[in-house]
Amino acid sequence: MKDLGSLIQHPSFQGGDSLILASGKPIILTRRGEKKGFGQPINNQNIMILLKASFPPDVVAGFQWGRELQHELTVADGTYPVRIVLKPDKSIIIEITLTTPLEEEEEEPEALPISAPDPGPEVHSEPVPPRPARPTSAPAPSSSTHDQEEVPETLIEELTSGEGLALIFCTHDRFNSEMEQSCVDLGFNPKRTTSAAAVKEVLKYHDYPLFIMQLDENFAEHPVYQNLISLNMDRRRTQFSVLIAPGLRTADAMDAFSLSVNMVVDPNHMTMLFDHLQTGITSWKRFVGTFHELLKDVGRL
Repeated sequence: MKDLGSLIQHPSFQGGDSLILASGKPIILTRRGEKKGFGQPINNQNIMILLKASFPPDVVAGFQWGRELQHELTVADGTYPVRIVLKPDKSIIIEITLTTPLEEEEEEPEALPISAPDPGPEVHSEPVPPRPARPTSAPAPSSSTHDQEEVPETLIEELTSGEGLALIFCTHDRFNSEMEQSCVDLGFNPKRTTSAAAVKEVLKYHDYPLFIMQLDENFAEHPVYQNLISLNMDRRRTQFSVLIAPGLRTADAMDAFSLSVNMVVDPNHMTMLFDHLQTGITSWKRFVGTFHELLKDVGRL
């Protein structure tokens, strides 16, 4: 989820009446008077990231605590009213109206030709195309079976429940015990899945301090790797990402840098995975620690 537009177009929220984002609470979808929560509670930092990515700088410049603002957000399929409340206690509420009277008025003309003068059905043998339905997902240059895969809500809940989570994506079971045990020994709660679509989904909304991908030699073409390297840097700033794949040089800094991950591991070295992770994460935290403190001071972390 890079901005409010991508949130509106997410398949989970189609057909809803409104979306509500509030500090310290999950995203709420209202539909016909019922409310349903999605994902983990979101904090002010993540809400502000979404606002800054969704509105021009002159709008963001008007954000002040104690104010309530009304704006419109235009995406591919229409314009949506957005209410932003910046409360004096420094909590934020965003309400996005997904269905508006304007949409109903625009759809009315479709029924009018019935009573309009008409020379005959032959003239209108080409039907007028209806107003396009709201897309079920954001437009993408290409699609794959991974993108079309249905992700059960129970799987999303399982992968995002708990504290100190480590997300593991694997293409086979060979190294499951090494990956999971290494995470546990490092103090993380491992959540493992073979669903590429589920990984893409949870990485939009949930923060994982540790993310491990176990892929084959064609990892550069894999949708999980492609999704990771396309994520906004604000989503990856506090995440230590590990790529396990054949042909990589374990803990090689240049390999990791060129592949946009924090560490690479050769599958032949999995018996030492805990030691490599412990060394890499410790060094990384020492390197980024001061930077993270600065970001916290200015409210960006």
